[in-house]
Amino acid sequence: MQCNAAAAGVKLASSRAPAQRWSPEEDGRLTRAVETFDEKNWRRISAVVGTKKAVQCMQRWRRSLRPDLKKGRWTHEEDALLIELITQGRKTWPELSNRITGRSAKQCRERWTHHLDPAVNKDVFAPEEDWLIISTQAAVGNRWSHIAAMLPGRTENAVKVRWKTCHR
Repeated sequence: MQCNAAAAGVKLASSRAPAQRWSPEEDGRLTRAVETFDEKNWRRISAVVGTKKAVQCMQRWRRSLRPDLKKGRWTHEEDALLIELITQGRKTWPELSNRITGRSAKQCRERWTHHLDPAVNKDVFAPEEDWLIISTQAAVGNRWSHIAAMLPGRTENAVKVRWKTCHR
């Protein structure tokens, strides 16, 4: 996909330190520790893993390794259920995810905000939008929510992805 704007020569910079990936061995220790201690004592689980903090262990388990966690494409039934639950009255993402088997709160939130919300503009970016994204990012940096607020219907993620596309 080509960017409509001419300012594609800017380098992508990151001020964040690279994340330390989980090794297969750490994942194995985490899985065995959760089998031993259930999902109740993350400090003890962390001690068994040995290289990660309790909160990191909890997040890794709940977001990636939990056996009932679904990954990949959403089914039409899952989409319909998420839409129905939201139209019945917005609850918290964790409450919604408890009603959609195998989907995490983060998955539900991202599915709604990036794909299903009718307010999301999924049209091809116009040249004026590309210019606004590139020029504003040059002025304010990677403040995607700030930039997205200038483009009705565009999500922070869509704006960030579009900016990165323009810099390939």
